[in-house]
Amino acid sequence: MIKIPCQVCGSFSVNNGKCAQCDFEDNDILFLNQEQARCWIEQHVAGLREEWVAKQRDEEEKRRREIAEYEERLRKLREEISVGERLKDKQREEVEEAKQRLKRLKKEITEKERQLRALNEKSNTVSKDRQASPESSCSITGARIGGNITNFSGRGWRVLDVQSGKALLLSEKIIEKRAYHPAYVNTTWAESELRAYLNGAFFNSFGQDKARIAETRITTDNNPWFCTQGGNAMNDRIFLLSLEEVAQYLGDSGQLKNRPKNESWIVDQYNSARIAADESGKESRWWLRSPGGNSSNAAFVLSVGIINVYGGSVSLDSGGVRPALWLNL
Repeated sequence: MIKIPCQVCGSFSVNNGKCAQCDFEDNDILFLNQEQARCWIEQHVAGLREEWVAKQRDEEEKRRREIAEYEERLRKLREEISVGERLKDKQREEVEEAKQRLKRLKKEITEKERQLRALNEKSNTVSKDRQASPESSCSITGARIGGNITNFSGRGWRVLDVQSGKALLLSEKIIEKRAYHPAYVNTTWAESELRAYLNGAFFNSFGQDKARIAETRITTDNNPWFCTQGGNAMNDRIFLLSLEEVAQYLGDSGQLKNRPKNESWIVDQYNSARIAADESGKESRWWLRSPGGNSSNAAFVLSVGIINVYGGSVSLDSGGVRPALWLNL
């Protein structure tokens, strides 16, 4: 006996054209003979098969799309990993290059120190002048500029220049160590904390001798090698020497105006004339008012007399202070 499924609920409880499950009645089925029923079932099964095949095809297409999406994600992840590995390789190369630069710099410094020792052995004239005993301020007029040391207000001062009834004096010793400016920011001499201190508390420490210190228009030129701006001109009583003044008064080998290739320092036969020590006799670096290689650096003279034109951070508190002033005679 061939059972025919109900067209409504799909159960095989159809008997005499009526479904025992849902009571659906199909009169056409009542008149189906066995052959017709078989054909009907085959057609019904074929329809179900087509639906199943279509469903399987849709699911297969969906799986293919998902696989394609996963493969695309995987490709991107592999690219990111590749980029990360390349960056890591580049960083390793940069670290290695930095190590090589540091090694070359150390070698260069060693060579500079060797050259300095050789130059100092050949140049003793200025060193002998530095050992001269301090003279009284009344001897300034007849002093040999750059060679004599005079006493003013209890301190030893080197006479750098005499003109128009005034003498340019430079402190023979480094009076203290102090930062050019307390923070590592863009700073000029006009804006620096060191200028404010020298023309404030330090100037007031001269007592009655303050009256003899002339107010002078101080101009700070741009850095001649790195073109860093020197800032505004100011009226100062106490100031620091500039790069140009160091070359003018403490020896000029011509390098400041004609920079040696790829150099940041001036090493010449006048190094010994620039060496300065503190009160304890320890030689130390000392600040210049000129800007360094950038606006957050200031130029200075190294403890061995080399001029560092590129300079160092204005916030370094290890820089020595060697003030200068114009004294009314």
